[in-house]
Amino acid sequence: DTLLNTQVLNDRDVIIGPLYNRQFNELVDFYKYEKRKKLISPLSYKQVSGNYTNSYQVVPIPQIQVNALTNYISDIYDDQRLVVIGQESERKLINFTKRKLDVLSYNNAQYVIFEDDQMPTKEDVKQFFVAEENIVFVPSNDRAFVSRLLPVLGSLRDTSFIVAGLDSWNRFENLDMDDLVKLNVHLPSVFLQKNDSMHADFVINFHEKFRSYPSKYSYAAYKQ
Repeated sequence: DTLLNTQVLNDRDVIIGPLYNRQFNELVDFYKYEKRKKLISPLSYKQVSGNYTNSYQVVPIPQIQVNALTNYISDIYDDQRLVVIGQESERKLINFTKRKLDVLSYNNAQYVIFEDDQMPTKEDVKQFFVAEENIVFVPSNDRAFVSRLLPVLGSLRDTSFIVAGLDSWNRFENLDMDDLVKLNVHLPSVFLQKNDSMHADFVINFHEKFRSYPSKYSYAAYKQ
């Protein structure tokens, strides 16, 4: 609020941030008609850019991720049995997933939707899976729901899984690594650190200057 009121940003052509949705939306609302400005949300996985042509976000919104992941599932697993798991508060995203799979003629999908206050249990989910390989897609950005669901799936002994989730899971620090490995969790990552020359040069220069190695957010900021 102070920055906007002091007008110190008025002569800036590119503004990266703020990090949080509410603050970024205030920035967008303030400068929404200034076409020459580029307003960039660097980390948010929720849609923040509205309908204004001068605002952008680096992380693709969930619908774009679902579009890519359903294409991937359809290409790789070729209409194998798929279980889509979500919760009621994210039904719009589940319905979007269903429409995409229908367009792809993926006819072997089953949908399991939990109430928001319902804690998924082993008894709730085991009926949907078979002993051989199970393909599971969880189109959810809810940290609490995901962190409850994965240990339940991981507790199903003698059951093989491949689980696909969203980019936001990369920030869920409470997820158990054993569950992620056992369930063969696949996640898209916007901030993937590749073994290319740009990444290598960045790491070398960063270490020379700061005597430490950069985090994924440092590299994400450098790329942006």
